[in-house]
Amino acid sequence: MLDIKAWLEAAGEPAADTCFPPGDAPPLPYVVYLDHIERDGADAQNLIWRHSLAVERYSDTPDDNTALEALFDAGAIEYIKDKQWLDDEECYLTTYDLQTDLIEKGS
Repeated sequence: MLDIKAWLEAAGEPAADTCFPPGDAPPLPYVVYLDHIERDGADAQNLIWRHSLAVERYSDTPDDNTALEALFDAGAIEYIKDKQWLDDEECYLTTYDLQTDLIEKGS
């Protein structure tokens, strides 16, 4: 099965699916991802997982994690990037809306 968390952590920052549990968030920077999964297949078997990802990177600086973007580029994954300052959290949020789904096939 596709390990999205490990794939994102290869860029050098901690990652969590949906959120870090309250009180367990690591120091900045870190990544949170949202994984919308669609299942389909043929012959009455759901053997295909289609992952539509949104990736959020929280940081205390406006600098990008070029290793994270290199992961997307290496897989020819198109994305829309947006950066903003979060007053309440006192940090930068960079969102990556991945336009290319990750496809996983079972057997």
